[in-house]
Amino acid sequence: MHVDVDELRVSTAGPESTAAPTCFHCGERIAAGVMFTVRIDGADRMMCCLGCRAVAQSITDSGLERYYRLRESKAAKPAEPIEQAAGQLEVFDDLLLQSQFVEGTAGTARTASLILDGIHCPACCWLIEKRLSAMPGMRQAIVNFASQRATVSWDAAQLRLSAILKAVARLGYRAHPYDPRIRSAWLEAERKRQQRRLGLAGLLGMQVMMLSLAFYFTDWPDAEQVYREFFRWTALLLTVPVVFYSADAFFRNAWRDLRSRRAGMDIPVSLGILLAFLGSVEATVTGRGPVYFDSVVMFVFILLLGRYVEFRARGRALSQLDHLARVLPAMATRLERAETGLRERAVPVVALCLGDTVLVRPGETIPADGTIVEGQSSVEEALLTGEGLPRRRGPGDPVIGGSTNCESPIHVRVDRVGAETVLSRIARLVDQSQSQKPALTLLADGVATWFVYAVLILAAGVGGYWSQMQPSQWLPITVSVLVVSCPCALALAVPSALAGAIARCMRGGIVVAKANAIETLHRVSTFVFDKTGTLTLGRLVHLDTCALAERSEEECLAIAGALEHGSEHPIARALRAVTPDGADAGSERRNYPGEGMAGMIDDTPYFLGSAAFIRRMTGLDPLKLRRPAAEEGIGVTFWLANPTRVLAAFSLGDELRADANALVAWIVARGCKIVILSGDTQTAVDALGALVGVQHALGGCLPEHKVEWLRRIEEQGEVVCVIGDGINDAPVLAQAHVSVAMADATDMAQASADLILPEGKLASLRIAVETAARAIRIIRQNVAWAIGYNLLALPLAAAGAITPWMAALGMSLSSLIVIINSTRLGMGRTG
Repeated sequence: MHVDVDELRVSTAGPESTAAPTCFHCGERIAAGVMFTVRIDGADRMMCCLGCRAVAQSITDSGLERYYRLRESKAAKPAEPIEQAAGQLEVFDDLLLQSQFVEGTAGTARTASLILDGIHCPACCWLIEKRLSAMPGMRQAIVNFASQRATVSWDAAQLRLSAILKAVARLGYRAHPYDPRIRSAWLEAERKRQQRRLGLAGLLGMQVMMLSLAFYFTDWPDAEQVYREFFRWTALLLTVPVVFYSADAFFRNAWRDLRSRRAGMDIPVSLGILLAFLGSVEATVTGRGPVYFDSVVMFVFILLLGRYVEFRARGRALSQLDHLARVLPAMATRLERAETGLRERAVPVVALCLGDTVLVRPGETIPADGTIVEGQSSVEEALLTGEGLPRRRGPGDPVIGGSTNCESPIHVRVDRVGAETVLSRIARLVDQSQSQKPALTLLADGVATWFVYAVLILAAGVGGYWSQMQPSQWLPITVSVLVVSCPCALALAVPSALAGAIARCMRGGIVVAKANAIETLHRVSTFVFDKTGTLTLGRLVHLDTCALAERSEEECLAIAGALEHGSEHPIARALRAVTPDGADAGSERRNYPGEGMAGMIDDTPYFLGSAAFIRRMTGLDPLKLRRPAAEEGIGVTFWLANPTRVLAAFSLGDELRADANALVAWIVARGCKIVILSGDTQTAVDALGALVGVQHALGGCLPEHKVEWLRRIEEQGEVVCVIGDGINDAPVLAQAHVSVAMADATDMAQASADLILPEGKLASLRIAVETAARAIRIIRQNVAWAIGYNLLALPLAAAGAITPWMAALGMSLSSLIVIINSTRLGMGRTG
C-alpha cells in the first residue's frame, strides 16, 4: 500500500537536503530557493507557491487542519492566483444571472446547486462542508461526492453568493452553477477510469490463473524446478500491476478509513491482498513456500466488477436526471416593441426576464412558465399532468415551460424563469428523494462495520499468538484467517440471489433498474397507480360512433376524416385511424383552435367539434340527442353536423390496458391496498376506478401533491410501490419504497424507477412480486450458509488446520454453493 510520507513528517528542506522536497499541499516538487511555509499540526510545512500557501493558510485559519489527515491524495494545485480567481466571482451576485439557477431570488432565503471541480475524495467534501457551514448567514451546505455537487442554502441579507464561491476558491476548489454537460464529462471520465482498472485486472488475472493451474496439478520434479521458478516470477510480474494499479482504490479507501479512525470493508480487503501478495513475493524470492497470486487477482477482479456495476447504475440515474435541463428549447422568439409595432427577435432562453413576451408557434415548446396574453390554442401538458390530451388555453390561462403548443400561435408573458419554474421544482424533488439513504442501507453499513472489527481483531489475535508460539507459521495462518473469513460468501449471498431474480424478471418482461427493489417488493402493502399511460394505454383512441341521422357510421367517419385531413392534433389522428381508406380531403377547411373544424365536402358545409362549437355554427344543440362521454368520465365526445342536422357523435378516450383488471384482482386477493393518483379530473379518475374495481382514486394531483400524499402514508408504516410513466411521476417514483415505470415512460420517469416494464404488460408486475418473495427466501438460505461456513472454518484456520491454499479453495467453494443456490431463481416458468 502506498503511504505518502510527506503527510507524516515535517518538510525540512535546506542546504543539507539531498532530495528535492515536495509541496505538503499539492505534492509537486519545490524549486530551489523557494521557502513558503505554513504551520500545520504544530509543524512548518513547505509549499511550492503562493497559491498553495494561500489555500493551506485558509484551511488552517478556518480550523480545518484535520483535512490533511483525512485526505486520500494530494490536492490539485491552484490553476491561477487565488485572489485573482476570487475577484472574478462577483458577477454571480447579479440577480438576473442568479434567476437562472438560484431558487428564491425574490426573497432572502436562497438555494443553489453548484458543481465542484477538484474534489478527489470524501475528505474534500468534508472540508468544503465545514468551511461553508461556518460562514455567517449559511443555512445549510451539503456536498455529494458521488455527483460532485454542492447544495447550499443561505440568507441573502447576510451572505452573498460571490462570498460562498470565494470561500470555495480559497480552499483550492472551483464552484460554478450546475451544468449537466460538466457532470456528464465527469461521469464519462470516471467510467473510463474504472474500465481501465477492471480490464487490466481481468486480462492479467486470466494469465495468472492459467499459470496457477500448474502449481495445483504438477508435482514439479527436480528436473523441472527451473520452470516452477519461471512460472512464479511470471505470475509475480503479472500480479504487480493488478495490486498497485487496479487495487489502488481499495488501499486509498482503507488508508482514509484508518486516518478517520473508522472501520470499512476495504481494510480487511487491503490487508488480505497485501499479506497474500507480500507472502507470495517472499516465497518467490526465497524459492520456499506456496504462492497465492491467483487468489489475489481473483479477489481484486471480483470486487472491482461489483463496484463498476454499482457505479454504472448510479451514473445512469445521475445522467438521466439531466434530461430536464434539455426539455426546454435553447432559443426563444421574444417580442419587442418597435416604431412599426412588435418585432420578433431570437434570444437564448437563459436571457428571458420576468415580464418578457414570447411568441410560441404551433409545434414549438413553450420556453418558460407564463400566461397567455394573446391567441388561443391547445397545449399538451403531459410534462406536468401526464395526460396526453391537449387542453384548450386562451388569454389569461397559465402555461408551463416544456409544454407543447399544438395548434395556433400564442403570445406568452414570462412569469417564472430559471430555478423558479415547474421543471426546476420537479428536478429538485427527484434529486432530494434520490439522495436520501434508506434505513436498510444504514443498517447494512452498521453490520458491515462490526463485522470488519471482528475480523481484524480475530486476525490480529491469531497472528500475535502464532508469532509467539511458532514464528514461521504466523504469516500463512494469518493469511488463512483473513482469506477464509473474507466475506465473499456473505457478500455474494444477496447479490447472487438478486442476479438470479433479475434474470427471472427479465424473462418475465421486467427490467430491474435498481436491485434493492427486490429486497422491498415482497413487503409492499400499498400499490399506487397513475392513470394515463399506466392503467390505460396513454393515447387517444376512437371508442364509439353513434349515427344520429340518415348517414351510416362509415359515412360519418369518412366525413370526419376528410375534415381532419393533414392535421397532427391527437383527436385528428384518432379519427383518421378508423377512417375508411380513400377518403378525400375537404375543401375550404378552417381550424377553430380549441373548438373544432369546418369545411366543404361535395358543396355541403360540415362542422366537427365540441357541442358549444356546433351550437355556435349551426344553432343545433347536440346534447339534446346524446349524453356526452365526458360526463361519464370515460373520454370526450366530438359531434359532426351540417347546417340542418346533427349527424353523429364520436366518443374518444384512453383505452384500458388488457391486463389491468386481472392485476387489480390479484393485488386485492393478496390483501394489499390499491390507490389511483392522477393529474386528470376527478370525474375521469373515478370512472376509471369504477371500471377496474379501485375504490381509492384521487384526481387533480400535481407532482408535489403526490409526493406529500406518499410521505404521509409512508409515515403510517405502509410499504408503497408506485407505478407511473410521465415526468410528472418522477418525484413520486423516486420517493416510493419501490417504483415501476411503463414501457413508454419518459427518460426521467425511467431514471427514477426501480423496475421498468418494457413490454408494457401490467401482468409482469405480478411476476416481479412473486420473484422477489422467492429471492428473499434464497437470500436467507445463503446468509445462513455463509455464517455457518465462517463459524466452522474460522476456528480451523486459527488453529492452523487450514493452509492458505485450502482457505482460498474453501472461500471459492463457499461462494460457489451460494451461487448455485441462487441460480435456482432462474429456473422454472415465469408466467
